[in-house]
Amino acid sequence: MILSSESQLAFDFWTDCPIQNQKNELNTDAWSNDEIRLIHEHIFDRNVFGPLDGRVSKMKRDRMVQWIMSTELTPFSFEFCCILKGINANEFRIGYLAKLKKISSASH
Repeated sequence: MILSSESQLAFDFWTDCPIQNQKNELNTDAWSNDEIRLIHEHIFDRNVFGPLDGRVSKMKRDRMVQWIMSTELTPFSFEFCCILKGINANEFRIGYLAKLKKISSASH
């Protein structure tokens, strides 16, 4: 599957995917539901916690926040990850943006 949506660029599949073998090649077998859920969790965690890490570049942080703010519903979107986690995406965004604002004002 090729992902072309700008809202999904914060996750670099080839370097960030936790389901790869030792040769850094994708397993050609069908992925289990647990493996797919693991990928969704990894994408969610990486994009949610990344902007909170002061070592992340502004450009990458902005892309991660853009992914969170997108209301697009695609297989690896923030909205879809929230559905799988049982999280209300809109409520999460409100609390998350407040936390980002608090962190940003504390660092200045």
